[in-house]
Amino acid sequence: MDNFSFSIISGNQLSAEDLESVNRAKATEWDLQPMSENHLSKNSFALLKDSNGRILSQCELIPIEGGKLDRKSHPILGIGGIIAHTKGLGYGKILMENVVNHLRASDTIGLGFAGNDVIGFYEKCGFISDHSSLKRFVHQDGRLTITNTTEECVFYLDSKNSLMKKTLSRSGNILLPRDPDW
Repeated sequence: MDNFSFSIISGNQLSAEDLESVNRAKATEWDLQPMSENHLSKNSFALLKDSNGRILSQCELIPIEGGKLDRKSHPILGIGGIIAHTKGLGYGKILMENVVNHLRASDTIGLGFAGNDVIGFYEKCGFISDHSSLKRFVHQDGRLTITNTTEECVFYLDSKNSLMKKTLSRSGNILLPRDPDW
């Protein structure tokens, strides 16, 4: 049985080797360019590593500062960029189980957007899926209302007081302080 280590680290504190591995995985998975210093300074990464320190899976944790539910700010982490560096061995699931444990321990809402082809993965990891509310998550940029254009479902892990469930039971848009296409 492998020994795994789980950590959450600020993007601008990733070692050069880890940053290279994270960028390479994002380029392979989605043909993305290396992340900018600005991007790294704003986000953290959840990493699952083997006993030799090699990244097995990764997830980006995006602070949604200023995200308001029930007219109050609450701790919310956007969840994106989940990649298992080697597919089919359960590393993505182990990573996400650790992320769920972190969210629960800190009573932080986890929020993400996904396609129908992968939503079952998030549900198996303990997240709730909601297909009807995706277009309610919006960002206002002046007069322009920006909605998620790339995914088909929202998934979330709620806080202890079920704030996300309460929010989704009401009508109206849910304002995000940044574009919801992460």
